[in-house]
Amino acid sequence: MENKEIYNFLLSIEKQYTEAAMKYGGDWGGVNFYPRVHHDVNKHFFSKGSRSYRVLRMANMGLLRRVKLSPQYTVDVKSRAYRFAELSGVRVPKAVVGVPLDELDFSRFTVTKPVYSNGGKCIYAWKMLDDGGYYDFFKGRKCGGVSELKKIMKNDFLRRGVKVDEWIQEEIIVGKDGSPKSTHDVKFYAFYGEVSAILQVDTWDKKQYAFFDLSGNQIDAGVFPYKEGLRAVFNKELIEVAAELSKKIPWPHVRLDFLVSDNDFSFGEFTSNPGSFSEFNDVWDERLGIAFQDGFGRLFEDLLNNKKFEEYEACFGPFVSS
Repeated sequence: MENKEIYNFLLSIEKQYTEAAMKYGGDWGGVNFYPRVHHDVNKHFFSKGSRSYRVLRMANMGLLRRVKLSPQYTVDVKSRAYRFAELSGVRVPKAVVGVPLDELDFSRFTVTKPVYSNGGKCIYAWKMLDDGGYYDFFKGRKCGGVSELKKIMKNDFLRRGVKVDEWIQEEIIVGKDGSPKSTHDVKFYAFYGEVSAILQVDTWDKKQYAFFDLSGNQIDAGVFPYKEGLRAVFNKELIEVAAELSKKIPWPHVRLDFLVSDNDFSFGEFTSNPGSFSEFNDVWDERLGIAFQDGFGRLFEDLLNNKKFEEYEACFGPFVSS
């Protein structure tokens, strides 16, 4: 069985258990993701699964939740992430943080998004029009004024499950032509000092997603439909910035997101639990899995050598477990 077959087999067991518990009203307490199996299966799983990004990410989820000051509770929080990036010498957009919806100012062209959310929920790029209305560049929709705009946003965050009414408004990055449509989201899969894969998102052109290697060559990672002819918008300098920044975080793997235009770049956010991790094909599942292991090894050596994570601790306090 290949890695993905094993993974899907184990998930099917959990799905059946869940459905049975719901059907018969049992006390659902979950099922062990890795069930009791014969030693021969274990041997296969050790040789294959231990190098699997999918499997390592599943284990990483539990660790993220158990460690009090893991990235999930620190750099994943956008206001803290900006502070950390600033201390590390990385440009961040000018922003106001933690403002309730009713107090937001939409007189300037900004990006507005929730403080406590991920996965692209409820992100807007409202620009005031000459007639007093507003246009959202992300959704391609218009509204008649501030009251209607805020009503739309309130309905959206209630529907999408955003629980805390605290928002960030940040300056919007534009290209040489003055339009935000000249920008891309560039997401670096970093493993404590090294970048292994890069996801580039054309936010404005039908949400076009493409993975690249470090040389700027497009790759088929199995996550999104492969489209030939796409060009990388990042350069070696930005890869080095992402790699160096990841080495200031005492964790083996984070994804670092930047907003990139044709003349500038700015820090976006950290993600300690990036989505779609189970959809990489077997080639990239293994490559990222090995990168995860190597990142853990480098981190472990630095911890043994008493490395100080000064920027991290300045924002969040000492790194301790529960």
